[in-house]
Amino acid sequence: MTKKELGLQVAEKLGFKKDDAILIVNKIFSAIAEILKEKKRIEIRGFGSFVVVQRKPKKGRIIKTQEVVDIPSQKTVVFIRGKGIKNL
Repeated sequence: MTKKELGLQVAEKLGFKKDDAILIVNKIFSAIAEILKEKKRIEIRGFGSFVVVQRKPKKGRIIKTQEVVDIPSQKTVVFIRGKGIKNL
C-alpha cells in the first residue's frame, strides 16, 4: 500500500476530501521522520514503536568477487510491533 492509497482509504472511512486526507497522511509521515532525525522513540499504543538504533561495524562479502569488505557502523530505524499487531 502506498501513502496515496492510505490517504484515499482515510478519506473514504472518515468522509474527508481526498486531497485533505492525503495531505494529513503526508504530514504524519513527515512528523515521524522529523522525530526520528532527533533520535527519539515514537510509540503508537496498540500498533508499535519506531526506534533509531546504532548498528555495529561488521565484515561483509562482495558476492561476485568474494572480496571481504568492512561495513561501517550505521544508524537505522527499527519497528517493534505492539500487542495489537502481534494478535493479528
